[in-house]
Amino acid sequence: MFSLLRGGPKILLIQPSNMEEFLKYLETETNFKESDFKFAYEHCGESYTMLCLSYDMKETVIQEDISHVFLAKVQPDTLLCNMINEDKIQLITSSRLAPEIIVMRGVGNLEKVLNAIHKDYGGLIGKFESILSQNNNKGNVIILSQGRLSNNVSLTNTYEKVLYIQEEYYSLFESLRIHALRYANEGLENRDWYELEVKIYDRYGDYELQYERLIRVIDGLELGMILGESWGKDYPRFLMSVEVYRLRFFTVYEPKYIKKILLAMEYSEDGRRLVDYDLYYNRKKIDWTDVIEKKFNGRNDLGYKYRKDILRNLSSKEIDKLKNLEYEILNHQK
Repeated sequence: MFSLLRGGPKILLIQPSNMEEFLKYLETETNFKESDFKFAYEHCGESYTMLCLSYDMKETVIQEDISHVFLAKVQPDTLLCNMINEDKIQLITSSRLAPEIIVMRGVGNLEKVLNAIHKDYGGLIGKFESILSQNNNKGNVIILSQGRLSNNVSLTNTYEKVLYIQEEYYSLFESLRIHALRYANEGLENRDWYELEVKIYDRYGDYELQYERLIRVIDGLELGMILGESWGKDYPRFLMSVEVYRLRFFTVYEPKYIKKILLAMEYSEDGRRLVDYDLYYNRKKIDWTDVIEKKFNGRNDLGYKYRKDILRNLSSKEIDKLKNLEYEILNHQK
């Protein structure tokens, strides 16, 4: 729901015994696509391996020593096991993994976040490529990202400084997992998380489907954490009560930003109203007029605009799931 820590791509350095034969072998491995460093840094995710080939495996291999770069959605051990099973391991003279990459979610002042981790673990602060070139046979590199971690994190769109720590990967990862929220809070400085209340009202009673739609967007956009849920009553008019489902929601995003997302979720793809998602902060209702934009004439137009913005930031798989839920909801409303 609000990811704070994840692994990064693996970087495998290989010195082939015969570069031409090794390249021919990779041609048979459809997972591997030749790339350059910029493309690889932009597109490699947690499940990817960046394969770097060098004619000479020095103690420290710098970028200029790399003759070819490949990117594949496969783990290094799978590649090496396949080569052993296919009797191709003789194509490798030497190999080693570069430092493990750990990606952490940062909020606000990332310099303070990095310094807080450095204070606890020590290590060396510097630029990613410089750190990797100087220490490419051991240790771990911690990278900070302001963006959500559910998607692939482009290494070219993260904080300009990283932290290099010489410690066993799994013990470091588990320790960081325990303290990740504390480090994220360092960047907030004097700000607190926003505690919001979302009230779901559906006159057709499809609360389960409306709840699932909302949770999928909260998860997909990594907006925050749900801390409590309950049924309740709302009073839209004097002496008139309606049943609502209430969520207590913690987020680092401003209430008006969350309101835009809720407004977008009130409408289907063809602009039909599906549900009411009311938002409260400090017991005050955040109304749709609080997020209105001058060039939009009404609530429907504004909601449709925000909906397009949201869908651009969700995966195609999540979009399909949302549309299926909406199709089911619309069928119930007939």
